Amino acid sequence: MYPLLRDGDDVLVMHGRGSVRRGDIVVFQQPGRLIAHRVVRISGTDVAPIFVTKGDNTLHFDPPMGRDRMIGRVVAIQRGHRHLSLQTPAWRLMGWLIAISALPWQPVDRWYHALKHRFVSAWGNRLTAFLRQCLLAFCSCIRRAIQLTCCRWEA
Repeated sequence: MYPLLRDGDDVLVMHGRGSVRRGDIVVFQQPGRLIAHRVVRISGTDVAPIFVTKGDNTLHFDPPMGRDRMIGRVVAIQRGHRHLSLQTPAWRLMGWLIAISALPWQPVDRWYHALKHRFVSAWGNRLTAFLRQCLLAFCSCIRRAIQLTCCRWEA
């Protein structure tokens, strides 16, 4: 979740699986570790929703998951003496915009994986690595611009 979350940051997680919306950062379990990623899509029913998550600084989407793997929602970040609440309307909007901006890349992610598997030669691997780096740089620039306009750390 870099650049929003960095090594050494403390996160406040609201435990429970209710009231998760698109754009929220959720903490979930993977074998042997905890992951914090942004919810980019919610499908299924209200009783059994399916969440698709993705890190802000990666092109790859996580496999769909149910509520059973989710631990809670990140509501605040503490970095040193600075505190950032993610429950303000500005941060809710920014999270939603980041999530919406990631959705068009889901087909590109599928295309990237198909291309990578198709070209197993050294040239193909270099091509897909180059395309991946270009897309990462583009996404990073957009997200950084959004964060610079909305990010206000409190002392």
